[in-house]
Parts: sequence; C-alpha cells; structure tokens
Amino acid sequence: MFLDDFMTAYDDRRSSLAIEILKEISKERQILLFTCHGRDVKKATQMGAVVNYLEEETENGCGN
Repeated sequence: MFLDDFMTAYDDRRSSLAIEILKEISKERQILLFTCHGRDVKKATQMGAVVNYLEEETENGCGN
C-alpha cells in the first residue's frame, strides 16, 4: 500500500486512529507512507512503526 501525505487534513485524534488502522493492515501487507509532516512521523514512531528517512530532515519540513 502506498500513501502520500494522506493525513494532512487530519487532527491529532484522527491521525492517531489512522495510524492504528495502518498498524493492523501492516500485519499482512507492506505500507509505504510518505510524509514531510513531523507530527505524523512522531506519532508513528511512538506507536511502534519503523521509520526510514529518504533524505535528511530539514528544520521546517514542508511547512508544518
């Protein structure tokens, strides 16, 4: 499954719920989630996701 910044309009509660759902789905399939939002990376890491960086993180990310 390939997802690209799909949580940009989600509040904290919805993004946490989305990550929980993705954790369940990831038990049976690979998920690639691309984001430049630090909030999503932080939540995913806190919830046990493996995070890989494709390029060096910038101070401001993509503006969020």
